[in-house]
Amino acid sequence: MKRLVCLLCALCLLAGCAGSDPAPSPADGAVAVYYPTDWAASDAQESLVEPVWLVPGGDPIPFCLAKLTETPAAEGLRPAFPAGVRALSHTLSDGVLTLNMSAEFLALTGGPLTVTEACAALTLCALPGVSEVAFQAEGVPYPAAGKSRFTAADFTGETLVLVPVETPVILYFFNEDTEALTPETHLIAIRENEHAERYVLEVLFKGPNDTSLSSALPEGTRLLGVSLEAGVCYVNLPATFYATPPPFGHATAIKAITNSLTLLAEVDAVQFLQEGDPAPQYGDQNLETPVGAN
Repeated sequence: MKRLVCLLCALCLLAGCAGSDPAPSPADGAVAVYYPTDWAASDAQESLVEPVWLVPGGDPIPFCLAKLTETPAAEGLRPAFPAGVRALSHTLSDGVLTLNMSAEFLALTGGPLTVTEACAALTLCALPGVSEVAFQAEGVPYPAAGKSRFTAADFTGETLVLVPVETPVILYFFNEDTEALTPETHLIAIRENEHAERYVLEVLFKGPNDTSLSSALPEGTRLLGVSLEAGVCYVNLPATFYATPPPFGHATAIKAITNSLTLLAEVDAVQFLQEGDPAPQYGDQNLETPVGAN
């Protein structure tokens, strides 16, 4: 599987513009808060990350976290955190600043997630006592199937640009005319060094593009975590998923997830979890052991 590739070429840490001379901070005690020109851009050159110098009014950590959510005054820049995304709380221990992010953070994948991580790490790792930034959502590391701790060195070079690489995947949705699951091809951007399983599930949960197809899953299904070990993909779903009757039967819902995942070369079977523990039953479906493709 191809990944979303981070190319690190010409990021000027003080000025933020390729080819510019480093600019001094405008005042003593100022901190550089990093913002993207467009965190959702598909064009790599439009995802340049640039710093804005600001003077904290107190503790620089909460000050910077607040500024990362705001629209910067500088023309052409956007908030580092997309709408609704914010840090609910933070803790600093042994140089690691752990951010517990709002639920909206769970919706970020691909380029938007990488840009958010880059802006936070570049901004916060420059503060006294902070060497790493760790991301959590609802108290759980996110993304579960990829890197969730970063230093500034993970993003610094000469310029930070993001090149999304689209990969075709096949997902299964329900066709009411044929009363069967039907494959639909989707293009997804997968970040470098991450497995495709999370992205497959997140797109599957959003539903089909074809209006003649329907999701086989309960409305509002969300992913708590996913991991891969020895060919088995562990899919962690909330208790509400198991308590909600799916629209086309329990077996169809399980097949939609399992068949979509097992088309990935590295996945042989799916083990379903309920909030971190094995899920023994889903309606009439026995889930005690991993489920293979059907």
